[in-house]
Parts: sequence; C-alpha cells; structure tokens
Amino acid sequence: MAELGAMPFISSEELEENFGSQRTEQLARDSEYNFLKSVTDIAYEAAWSREVKAIFISGPTSSGKTTFADRLGSAIHLYGRPTRRISLDDYYFSGDYEFDEQGRPDMESISTIDVELLTAHLAALLRGEEVSVPSYDFTTRTRTYLPENQYSLANNAILVVEGLHGLSAQVLGRLPREQTMGVFICPWATLVGDRKLLVPEQIRQLRRICRDFLHRGTGPLATLDYWPVISATEEVTFEEYVSRADYFVNSVIKYEFFVVGPLAAGYLKQDLARLESGEILTSPLTRTGEFADLDAAVAKARYLIYVSERMPQLDTDVVPPMSILNEFIH
Repeated sequence: MAELGAMPFISSEELEENFGSQRTEQLARDSEYNFLKSVTDIAYEAAWSREVKAIFISGPTSSGKTTFADRLGSAIHLYGRPTRRISLDDYYFSGDYEFDEQGRPDMESISTIDVELLTAHLAALLRGEEVSVPSYDFTTRTRTYLPENQYSLANNAILVVEGLHGLSAQVLGRLPREQTMGVFICPWATLVGDRKLLVPEQIRQLRRICRDFLHRGTGPLATLDYWPVISATEEVTFEEYVSRADYFVNSVIKYEFFVVGPLAAGYLKQDLARLESGEILTSPLTRTGEFADLDAAVAKARYLIYVSERMPQLDTDVVPPMSILNEFIH
C-alpha cells in the first residue's frame, strides 16, 4: 500500500524569496529533479522485476498521469525493457453519458468505461496475444478502431496503463497481482501565506483550466462549473485507489505557482470580463449549454484569481521540455 505521508506546506513567502532569474532556475531544477527521480526509481524497480508485466497508473484529474506514463515508459526502456502504453480514455463507451440533476454529463465514473473489453485486452496482451486497441474521440463521443492500433507485447516488455480508474478492483483486480505494479499520482501540497491559500484540489483546478482552454475548447468557468462531477467520483475512489497502489508520486512542481496560476487567472479574467459585459456564456459540459451553477463557478474563479495574482508571474518558456507541466500549458 502506498503512503501519501504528511502533506507538504509550501509557503508563498518562500516561493517569492526564490523569485529571480538564477534563484527561480534553481528552484525549477530542484522541483523537476525531485519529480524525475521518482520516475526513475519506479522504473528501476519495475525493470529489475522478473514478475512485473504491467504498471497501472491512477490519480485524480490533472495530476499528470499521461506525462508520467510517458516518462516512466522511457525510463524503463533505458533499463533495457520495451514498453507499450494504453490509456483507459480510449475505452469509453460510444454515445451519450448519464447526466446529473443540473444537466452535467458524468464523464468520470467507471461506468463510462468498457471494463469488460479493457480487461479482456489487457489479459490477452499479457498472454502474448495481439489485440486491436480502440481510439476514442471526445468531440464526437465515438470509439473507433484504426488499422495501425494492432498492439502486442514484445518479449520482456512492460505494459503501462494509465487512467483515473487504473487501480480499480474492476480493472487491476482481474489480473494476476504478482504481474502488476500500481502507482498513484497527484499534486499533494498546500500553498500557504498568512493563511491557507490553495489545497490540492485547487492546484488541479488551475492546471485543468489551462488544459481545457488550450486543448479542449472549454472555457475556464465551464471547467469550474463541471467540477462537482469530478469531486463526486474522487470522493468515492481516492482512498481505495491509494490503498491499492505500490507507490505514491507527488506531482506538485513548486514553481508551477509562478506559471500555471497566473496563466489560469488570465483565462478566468477573460471569461469574467465577457460575463460582465453582458455576454451570455455557454458551457459544452452541460446538456443544454447553460451553466449548472454559474454563481458558484464565478465565486471559485474570483478566489483562484485572487490567490494567483499574489504570486510573481513567469512566462511558460521557462518550463523545460521534460516537465510534467507541459501537459497543461502547451
């Protein structure tokens, strides 16, 4: 069982003291080193194991699962074992979702995943068979099969499986436990000043606001309006998935408060300005396009802006190519 350990408290004053060209670069180097070391440590253990054939990576939204899976696969490869990555997102059912009372679609529950097909494919791959892995299009909500997605595992290869529900009993529990390794990843820290400023969930909100705006065409207020659906799933899965993990990885990158926070705040202020000008905003994350609770989303936005504007701002160019933060800002 993985241990989260005591939550680190990151002081805004300490961060500000490290702001400046050389000091910030050293802060970035130290932050990135700590994260990459966790990648290489797990890769080392997996590569040297004669039993492990699959690694399952789980964690709440905007924890950096995809980048971590890619970095882990590359590190394992350096130790002489090939890898193959599979994303649970490609096993979404085609068609519409279930909706909550406010018209928000449930895209978070494990019921949206074709677990039967997923586990059948995983078992076949571990037996050395070839499978046709699907691709899921979130825009059209359809699952397709491409001829190039015929997957098999090479001799001595390790399967890297990433997704929110990768450590579910319905997924991991159906495979030989001695052949698997579990990793739980999330940013686990609290930003404090003269009082508590940001908790882990809000750190992930800032990350997801940026990613949704840049890659999914979703406005930041719409992201915050959808968050109750995300929270509902995490409340019932967080402890279970941590308990099933062999390793815990803290993906908070200290200097991200100089980059992700101000970037997200800028996007939020754009939405608020449109709203204050009288424009009627719509959300792609509800059945009708209307916000489920616009007032609540605006209140969350104003607080995130308030905290983010207290921090110095750095351009995204300072983020090195290997950083997990690129998953959210580019």
